[in-house]
Amino acid sequence: MKKGIIVLLITVLAAGMAFAGLTGSAAINLGYDLDTKDYGFANDAKATYKFTFEFDTASAEVADHQTNVWAEIAAEASAYINYSKKDSANGYKGELVSLEDGSTINVVRDPATNAIIDVVLVNGSSKFGTVKIAIKKANIHVNDFTFGILNAGGAYNYAADYHLYDDGEPLTNKVETKAATVLEVPGFTVSYDGYGAGFGFSGKSDEETYKVLAHVQTKPFEFVEGLTAQAAAHAYVANDAKQFYFAAKTAYKADKLSAGAAGEIKINDSKFDVEAAANASYDFVYANLYFYTLAADRDADKKARLDAKLGAGYTFGEDVEVSVNGYVDAVDVIKDVREITIGADASATVSPVSVFGKASYGIYGKKLALEGKVTYNHEVFTAYAQLKAALAIGADPALTSLKPELSVSTDKIVENATLALTWKGADFAKGVDKKGAITASATIKF
Repeated sequence: MKKGIIVLLITVLAAGMAFAGLTGSAAINLGYDLDTKDYGFANDAKATYKFTFEFDTASAEVADHQTNVWAEIAAEASAYINYSKKDSANGYKGELVSLEDGSTINVVRDPATNAIIDVVLVNGSSKFGTVKIAIKKANIHVNDFTFGILNAGGAYNYAADYHLYDDGEPLTNKVETKAATVLEVPGFTVSYDGYGAGFGFSGKSDEETYKVLAHVQTKPFEFVEGLTAQAAAHAYVANDAKQFYFAAKTAYKADKLSAGAAGEIKINDSKFDVEAAANASYDFVYANLYFYTLAADRDADKKARLDAKLGAGYTFGEDVEVSVNGYVDAVDVIKDVREITIGADASATVSPVSVFGKASYGIYGKKLALEGKVTYNHEVFTAYAQLKAALAIGADPALTSLKPELSVSTDKIVENATLALTWKGADFAKGVDKKGAITASATIKF
């Protein structure tokens, strides 16, 4: 009976929230693939349904105090069912559902009506959902000192690569520490006037095993106006491992000049890992430096790297805004596979036209890359033409890539739909000869 009531509750909630997290699109395409010779219409429909049934939430906090020696604690708890499902025009896909806490449930449906008749636990700690309880903070204050009793803390990362992924994360980051989660030593933290530290240990006397962690971080010091510095360190000792970490960073900013440097050293059983980064800029000129060497592969010299970049970028104009940038980027300069790339890019907008151009040349690889794009933004439609090319320049010059792309699209003609005509996927480089596909499409989204 209880199971039936819960299933009924879920069904009623789902009916009431059917469009709360439902997104999708349907499209029809008409095209001709110049390479495979396929042509005709293609239909595409897909949807994503996400919802959270939150049965109960609660929070509690004790923070009021009348003296200079006091304690505070705060906690949050929630119980919910979380569901995320992607579907297609071909009908319902699969029955396993993953919850946010890592649990997996199996949704059992009536073959005739497709209605949910049961929810069976596959793995995890909950049958119909997830219960989360988290202590957000637990501190004891003694005058200006704060003691945290949740864990030993300690997570430092001062230096990283200046080359970035599209999401802004460093392409390379070799030395860092996440003491509380990686070293798994329970303990406490203490902070005072911007300084931070932590200590913890655990062990088993009958097995004669132990783990000890201690770490500290200074506050940012300002030596003179605009110049700051900070440092951190930790020590971890166990039966079969010893690790020490030291890091420091400094930064300076005044008028048009800014500069910064950071270094990290991690010592694992007397073997050194080192990572360092530096940057500087004056007005429109900038420079970057990145270096690391890892002890585990020092003899083979496979894990050492030095990169350096010097560039200049400037944006000018009022009615016509133009941005230009040029650089020299040397990668892996201490290896035989080193490469030095010279590059430049520029963009300009004269409404309704935007123009972008980019060129780079790898000196050792003797590779030239070119990219150009012109976009026309009309009130009714948007159109662009793009060309990407790569050339090998040497004793045997060759065009290694030539990729044109054309597109025109509009969402103004048919309400709630986007009409488009595109040609992409072509590559006319020698030995490739891909003609791409021409596609007309109509897409409806909700």
